[in-house]
Amino acid sequence: MPMIIHALLAGESERGAGVGRLARRRLEKTHFTLEAALEATSAGIARKS
Repeated sequence: MPMIIHALLAGESERGAGVGRLARRRLEKTHFTLEAALEATSAGIARKS
């Protein structure tokens, strides 16, 4: 019985790691999108000045 519990916990751990990787990728994508928006805004402000 303990082996079954261990296997279930290992599966949960792997799934949790997958969710963590997905969340990190989404955060990185959001970060790059925000950086691009800031650069575009800065360029627009510089042209108007």
